[in-house]
Amino acid sequence: RTWASVSLRPRPRFPWACSGVASGVVGAALARRSERLAPFRSAHAVAEEADSAPKDKASVELRYAHGMEILAHPHKKNGGEDAAFICTDANTVGVADGVGGWAEKGIDAGAYARNLMDNAKQLATALKSAADEKSIPLDALRVLVGAHRVTRDPGSATACVAVFEGSTMRATNIGDSGFAIIRQRELCFKSPPQQHSFNFPYQIGFGSDADHPAMADRFEVELR
Repeated sequence: RTWASVSLRPRPRFPWACSGVASGVVGAALARRSERLAPFRSAHAVAEEADSAPKDKASVELRYAHGMEILAHPHKKNGGEDAAFICTDANTVGVADGVGGWAEKGIDAGAYARNLMDNAKQLATALKSAADEKSIPLDALRVLVGAHRVTRDPGSATACVAVFEGSTMRATNIGDSGFAIIRQRELCFKSPPQQHSFNFPYQIGFGSDADHPAMADRFEVELR
């Protein structure tokens, strides 16, 4: 199980509102195929550590705090099939779930997911700089598409990438990775999985048989 969390605390302190990869405090948590709220507590824990010194409401600004955890099954080789990244330079996070079936062919099922996330992190930094020069927002889908283009390992994965800029979260998800929005510690929204059929999610990979990242769902959430 893999998740990344992003907590946003405005000053002064307001009641919880979450977007889980987004919304007065906003806490965000990305999770892979999780029906339980327990993983999202990490977002709350991070937010509780943030500075809550009172300020004039008119001068409220959001501050991002990031966290990540990868809990691989102890019997999984090479740390399991899951991967995640946090790019603080671009306020971008992502998770990927490598497709375990590749292990039956003698292929490290997690290698593609790990390298996909490594490439996404590097690309997010580069694209953020280019976007700032042009005064345009960073596009989460562009990060995912670009990372897919340069990841050449055998394998495939589902993936979710989210970008936080100002008061907006932009996310893209393919397959059954995803994000959740939490407000007042209650799950308000969970990105729907993309599946061809039961237990057959959309997946991107190196080769002609995989789905294209352009098929990913896109989301935009205004934080408040």
